[in-house]
Amino acid sequence: MINTTQQLDLFRQFALTRLNSSGCELSIDELYDEWRRENPAPEEIAQNEKAIAASLRDLDQGVQGKTAAEFLRQFKSKLLPE
Repeated sequence: MINTTQQLDLFRQFALTRLNSSGCELSIDELYDEWRRENPAPEEIAQNEKAIAASLRDLDQGVQGKTAAEFLRQFKSKLLPE
């Protein structure tokens, strides 16, 4: 596992490369968000792996989730109550 100083060095290199290759100005927040997407924390990776494994177990047991249409209908009704 890398330490904080190493992480800062890697982020700095990433940010400078990204700024030099980008045609537009990026904020520190935008750079950090992009960095986190490309370099997730080990805890985040472990959490995602557990969620995928649980979903695969459900699938093997015949558990079916919502259809996309059902999800969208419920989602829209929460966002746009009548």
